[in-house]
Amino acid sequence: MTKRGDAWRAQIRLAGYKPVSRTFPSKAAARRWATTTEAELLAGRRGEIIPRSVRAALKRYATEISPKHRGARWEQIRLAKFEREISFVDRQLTEVRPSDIAAWRDRSLERLASASVRREMVLLRLVFEACRKEWGWLASNPMDGVKWADKGRARFRRVTDAEIAALRTAAHLGREARTATQRVVLAFLWAIETAMRAGEICGLRAPDLHPTWAHLGKTKNGDERDVPLSRAALRLLNRLPPGPRVFDLSSKSLDALFRSLRDRAGIVDLHFHDSRHEAITRLARKLNVPELARMVGTRDLKTLMVYFNPSAAEIARRLD
Repeated sequence: MTKRGDAWRAQIRLAGYKPVSRTFPSKAAARRWATTTEAELLAGRRGEIIPRSVRAALKRYATEISPKHRGARWEQIRLAKFEREISFVDRQLTEVRPSDIAAWRDRSLERLASASVRREMVLLRLVFEACRKEWGWLASNPMDGVKWADKGRARFRRVTDAEIAALRTAAHLGREARTATQRVVLAFLWAIETAMRAGEICGLRAPDLHPTWAHLGKTKNGDERDVPLSRAALRLLNRLPPGPRVFDLSSKSLDALFRSLRDRAGIVDLHFHDSRHEAITRLARKLNVPELARMVGTRDLKTLMVYFNPSAAEIARRLD
């Protein structure tokens, strides 16, 4: 254990294992971690299962694994929700049965859409997999063999010109965006022009912008990509105040402000992410499939088709 400035670094070296280390604000915390981790490594070598509760697994996953993921905030919110709602959260991991998981799934389906329950099941399974593969807390995953919640119906929500006008009016959007709510409207219009996701828009910084394209260093699938900018997209940029962050919005504030604005505008069942459906359907009129896939950052046609939602009338016009 070594002290570096105001922090303490604990390192474990065991034959047959890569050295592992972590830094802590106090010597006591560093010593607790080192003692626990060394015991787990030795138990794993002996093929022993270390008794731990579901709650302990959720907390460790939130602390050690979720921060490495792009969706860390979503995961940590759901993990905290699991601690409050899962009836077997204080039971030992080895005592959890598939029937317990199935009962939790069914209770969740009474309150949530099946697609939401499915996403939560994916996360819980990842927690159990970390227990099994990395921490030596489980010999098998209790979710093996549990039936998944249905995927649910795909969303086909488009955005109308009347709804865009209503958002502009509700935000009192003028020539320049002077408030955060007005920047949200421009972000929504930008999303329709570029098919960028909300997180990508919030992460956009001034150095990422170029005369005819924007560079995205972090995207949902982990790849970098360059997004071509239409003249309409460039005009939107001119309405934003200069600053290091292009839209000067966090993902959390964008979501909250958009929901509030939508309700004030009297629009029903519109999500910010519906802009992606609208954008991809519009862009499909102008780009071929490889160009479209590259612009919107998707790797397969099946995923792209989820967002391509032309109406029968639009298809009919292209037949003539």
